Amino acid sequence: MNPQLTSPFLESAKNMINQMASVQIQESDSFQEQQDDIASYGVSALVTFAGVLKGRLLLDLEPSLAKEIVQQVMGETYDDMKDSTFMGMMGELSNIIGGDALTFLNNEQSYNLRLASPAVFIGKEMIISIPKIQSATIHCTSRHGNMRINVAFEKGGVA
Repeated sequence: MNPQLTSPFLESAKNMINQMASVQIQESDSFQEQQDDIASYGVSALVTFAGVLKGRLLLDLEPSLAKEIVQQVMGETYDDMKDSTFMGMMGELSNIIGGDALTFLNNEQSYNLRLASPAVFIGKEMIISIPKIQSATIHCTSRHGNMRINVAFEKGGVA
């Protein structure tokens, strides 16, 4: 997959999570084509986008990392990840990261990409299936837990 399309999502995730929650995220590899279904870490936020290209951003976090981010942003601890505030914050996080990355892509390439509403899923080892769309995943770490970023584009997002 074209690094010019995927790298803005990694940079936005690292920058926005650090700015919002003072949590530093480091990539442990580079984006790799996702061949198989994903077994979720436990907290997944998905946001789709459309314009010249169609695609989606999936953030998948270990619960410990998700809880740390929400606690830092909201100033409160949430033990119940099904709490509407917790889930809303995770959805907003995907919106902010996706919006920042799309703004960069729109300014650089005039793709006219727009975000749809996010969806948040909670559950250990949920299987996330990725049929009929090419996607790439990068694994990230923090001192609070792991995260993966999966970016997908329908036809046209390939190198």
